[in-house]
Amino acid sequence: MKTNQTKHPRDKFITVYGRKPVLEALSNPDIIIDKLLIANNARGEFIDEIVKQAKQRGVKISRESPKYITRISRNGRHDQGVVVDVIPPAMEALSTYLEREQSHPPNQKPQTCKFLALDGVKNPSNVGMIIRTCLAAGFDGIILPRKGCPDLNPLVIKASAGTAFYTRVLRCAELSEALQQLRQANYTIYGLSGTATSTLYNLSFSPFSVFVLGNETEGIHSDHHQLIDTWVSIPINSPAESLNVASAAAVVCFELKRQHLEQRSRHSNSINL
Repeated sequence: MKTNQTKHPRDKFITVYGRKPVLEALSNPDIIIDKLLIANNARGEFIDEIVKQAKQRGVKISRESPKYITRISRNGRHDQGVVVDVIPPAMEALSTYLEREQSHPPNQKPQTCKFLALDGVKNPSNVGMIIRTCLAAGFDGIILPRKGCPDLNPLVIKASAGTAFYTRVLRCAELSEALQQLRQANYTIYGLSGTATSTLYNLSFSPFSVFVLGNETEGIHSDHHQLIDTWVSIPINSPAESLNVASAAAVVCFELKRQHLEQRSRHSNSINL
């Protein structure tokens, strides 16, 4: 499946800023560092240690103006004059991932694949917790649009407990384009809604599924409703009206994991009979 989606630098790199987060990234041998940028006026023991760690790892160091550093970090209040570009092994453009998967011979394609997709989820802590849950529950990855969602910044990384470096994160410009591509690749799109009559516990889900989680206050944007194949709810007792989006993601992920383990157990028992 060919697409015309333009590749974007933030489909490949995570920009980490701030002296402590940068030093932690440099100190972790499992994290691939592309380059390190330090402001010309940045001084002190932390900077000395950052430079030392970078040289030991053979990381390219560039001294730049504070204004240039802030333009890269997009957070002048917290970058503290230092940023690194990290190459997470499992982050790439959604279009690249789909093209590669579609090119595999039938006998090499996975039998199931489950993704979460975020629609305007703006809170970095929620995004980080959702990423962590996605990895913990064995989901195949998360689809993170550049429009409407935060980049994988230090706040997201902290909330993910570092799992943002290792979870498959598929980037796209806008969610609508991503959902269209996924439908063309024969994924079923499920939308979470409190008003849906079908619940998470009474549906049989497609082997290739995407679960769309909406904005913390507005839910899934109306522009995306036509791209949802099936609406599904999480039963909630009143007077509570909804769950936090990260909590909803955890319910979805671990319910799907429970169903998978149950199916595997039934299959194993039938073989042993």
